Amino acid sequence: MPFARREKNEADAAEQPPREMAALFNRGLLAPWYFRHRLQQEIERSHRQGYPMAAVVLAPQLLASDRLSAEKAAVAAASVVASSRVTELMSWLDAHRIVLVLLDTDAERARTAAERLRSDMWLRSRRAGAVKWLVGAPIDAAAFETVDALLEALKAA
Repeated sequence: MPFARREKNEADAAEQPPREMAALFNRGLLAPWYFRHRLQQEIERSHRQGYPMAAVVLAPQLLASDRLSAEKAAVAAASVVASSRVTELMSWLDAHRIVLVLLDTDAERARTAAERLRSDMWLRSRRAGAVKWLVGAPIDAAAFETVDALLEALKAA
């Protein structure tokens, strides 16, 4: 029995990010401070090298009296991470909405990727109450000079 317990603890430890990296994540996505840091780097890189970037907001379709439970939020975050490229930047825009920044992607390809992501989130969330997610229109993230300006535009969308 001690060996089985040790194997279970080792498996659980393998799934958890190292302690040094835990501060980089918040509810399964990038922590807001790290997201802002990385996004500013990518905005500057986009201006220097001229590659496109698109940002999309994903919002749960909830009734006015509903809230996004912790379980549903965890499923949504896991779906976004599993369905996106490793180079994408993703974080919680606010308590319910997710922002996804697609690097080296124009608005048309961002729309296609976001719709694929929305479908995947729906399929993965069926066990957790099946939350439908709405996809906002892609915003040209490379057109903004600062992270603050981009985030304000995304919050207003």
